Amino acid sequence: MKRFVRRLRGEESGLTLIELIASISIMSMALLAIYGVIQFGFNTYHKVTVENSLRDEGDLIMSTVISQLYDKGATSVRQSSYGIDLLAIDDVRAIEDVIYSLRLTNERLEIVDTKTSAVQPVETDSKIDQARSGITLVCTPASPICGSGRIDIKLVLYQMYGGRRQELELESRFGF
Repeated sequence: MKRFVRRLRGEESGLTLIELIASISIMSMALLAIYGVIQFGFNTYHKVTVENSLRDEGDLIMSTVISQLYDKGATSVRQSSYGIDLLAIDDVRAIEDVIYSLRLTNERLEIVDTKTSAVQPVETDSKIDQARSGITLVCTPASPICGSGRIDIKLVLYQMYGGRRQELELESRFGF
């Protein structure tokens, strides 16, 4: 009883060493858990941001290829070693005239105007993994020059974040 009275009067104020160690241990575990949750949240946020950026840039590249095919007035398409060539063929004289080339070089998509030799790169923050990406032409019946067919595009885009490589693989097929 005397102890209780002394505590009420404030004669024995303070913490014992055991109480202090226990409270610091509990607080450090709680802070460690909070730090882990916050760190996980930041990492997830950045991963989603990079993934959204890769998707946006993939859409930009795919729409550029499609618009080039339909806007340039090509009558035929031919596979080349680096991509595809858009051709205008004069049926009367049987002359092939390469209008534009779409190619994957220097880790990006480039549109080459063969008349002026102007190279127009599709500018993105992402890079294209050339070893795993490609533009291929599928003709039926099989021939080197297609007036109609299908173009298969496979792109592996990547960005570096925090020393790690974030990748996105896109595949698209469309007919012409």
